[in-house]
Amino acid sequence: MSRILMKRRLAAILVGDVVGYSAMMEADEEGTAARIADVTAMLHEKVKARDGRIFKIMGDAILADFASPLNALRCAVEIRSALAEAAGETIRMRFGLHLADVIESGDDVIGDGVNLAARIQSSADPGAIEVSGALFEQVRRNSPFSFEPLGPRQFKNISEAIPVYRLRGEQETWVFQTAPTETAPRREKRPHSIAVFP
Repeated sequence: MSRILMKRRLAAILVGDVVGYSAMMEADEEGTAARIADVTAMLHEKVKARDGRIFKIMGDAILADFASPLNALRCAVEIRSALAEAAGETIRMRFGLHLADVIESGDDVIGDGVNLAARIQSSADPGAIEVSGALFEQVRRNSPFSFEPLGPRQFKNISEAIPVYRLRGEQETWVFQTAPTETAPRREKRPHSIAVFP
């Protein structure tokens, strides 16, 4: 019996989950369902804008894959910011990201890497974005973000401990570079002066 050739590829996996979903549904089922529908629409927009794809939705959770680890990380940051900026919005999400070789199964993506991203998400604090060491190594040199090392973690049904990092924010140097510039006050020209800034 011949084995079926499975299509594999490298992907950055993002798993996001709404914090306190069950309690919210118990308190206001219809209102929560309407709010989650609005949030889901926003998630599709943010993921698509970063060239990603949501391949699974499970009630209060989404699973998405990206070709670029940095795009996956930026997407998580943008989703969290959008939720925080929404007027009167109290919905928060936690995120787990991992870079892995995955298996395509129709429109779905499966494999140990997807499971690990889900485990990282489930252990994250409310509102946190946590990433595996594998994804961290791909983004640490070319991203504007700083991270806090959380050390190796042992996850259920994962044989070895996995290094995990928590995203802290943007590094000051990058924030300075992207901040809007202000017009400097004019200074009287002096002979033989050296222009420090162009």
